[in-house]
Amino acid sequence: MAQHFLGKTMTPYIFVTELYHINRKPMDVYRTKIIAANWKMNTTLEEGETLISQLVAGLPSALTCEVVVAPPFTHLAMLKQHVQSSQVKMGAQNCHQDNSGAYTGEISADMLRSLGVEYVIVGH
Repeated sequence: MAQHFLGKTMTPYIFVTELYHINRKPMDVYRTKIIAANWKMNTTLEEGETLISQLVAGLPSALTCEVVVAPPFTHLAMLKQHVQSSQVKMGAQNCHQDNSGAYTGEISADMLRSLGVEYVIVGH
């Protein structure tokens, strides 16, 4: 079923993948229900800002799960500003297994952690 956002038709997809919390052991994550939104390569920065503002404003005050948003990497600094005082957690769409090195275009878990990212989607 297509959904409309900012005048564009977007088809929601559900993907089964692995979501890792950067600071927790894998078993701790499986005990917590998580709803994660992988924005893939969608939304400009302005559209992303509108979307996260609407999401944060529309969430109930008491959640029974963790809500994670994984926008394009270019949106992470903006996302941090909008979710700091909310229940929404920051996620990244991928990370490299090494902490540093000559890997063009890659990002490490340490770099993501320094931005405030708590979750990373891997294996998709």
